[in-house]
Formats: sequence, C-alpha cells, structure tokens
Amino acid sequence: MTNEISLGISLANLPSDVDVATLRKFLEENSDGYEVYTLAPAKPGHIRGAAFDITLVLSAAGSVASLAALLWMAYDKFIAPKKSQDTDSAGIYISIRNPDDSVTDFWIGNTHKHREIFVKEFELKVTSLRKQDDQDFWEESVTEVRESETWIRE
Repeated sequence: MTNEISLGISLANLPSDVDVATLRKFLEENSDGYEVYTLAPAKPGHIRGAAFDITLVLSAAGSVASLAALLWMAYDKFIAPKKSQDTDSAGIYISIRNPDDSVTDFWIGNTHKHREIFVKEFELKVTSLRKQDDQDFWEESVTEVRESETWIRE
C-alpha cells in the first residue's frame, strides 16, 4: 500500500526580488496529485514562528516523479535566475518527517544542483517512504496538516 505523505517546504535564503506569491501560485495551479497548504494568518496578538512556508500533501495516487520535476521547475523559473552566483544557497528546502523521528530532506539549489540527480533521488527516497508499513504515522501526519489552524488549503 502507498501512503499519503506530507512534505514541508521552505523557500530558503531567497534574494529579495524573488516573487514568492507567484511561486506559490505556480505550485497551486499545477497541483496534480497533491494539495497545497500555506500558513494561515496569525490571530491578532499572536506571533508565529514557522519553519516551513508551504506544506504539500502528496496523495497515495500522486506521482512522486511529477512532483519532483515540478519543484525543480519552480526553482528553475523563480529562484535560479535571481541567484547572484552558483555558490548562493537560495533554493527550495524540502523536509519529510519519518516514522522513526528522523528527517529526509532535499535542498534544491544548494545540496541538489542537478535536476536529473535530484529527481531520481527524490523519487527513490519518497517512494520508499510512502511504502513503509506505518500507516497510522502517515495518516496522523497528513491529518495534522489538514485539521490544523496553522495551515490553510489554497
């Protein structure tokens, strides 16, 4: 059985001229097999510190390879052209919490600088994670996003 899985997305170390709203809209408009959640506005008087800018919930039937290609395309279209040099660390950081409390992560534009390598590694690791036999964990992590006051579906 393949599980739904939630992925935390941080738009990391971006130059000030990256259009974050358009990048988010791009992900929302191209969401096929996944749901996009963004941070809900904070209640008056509350300060929120968030590690992630976006959370994606990949459906059990959603294509991991398609999502990887789309995330790379978002990086390539919105972030890469704004980087001042190749050593600039700006990019898309992706984090997945695992049942054993470890984290599987990817950083497009920093540790992952080649599209083909990223897509292959992302597909292998995420596919393997989705097949882990810990259905309760995966259901809880997705429910946490869907029923949270922190995240809203766009």
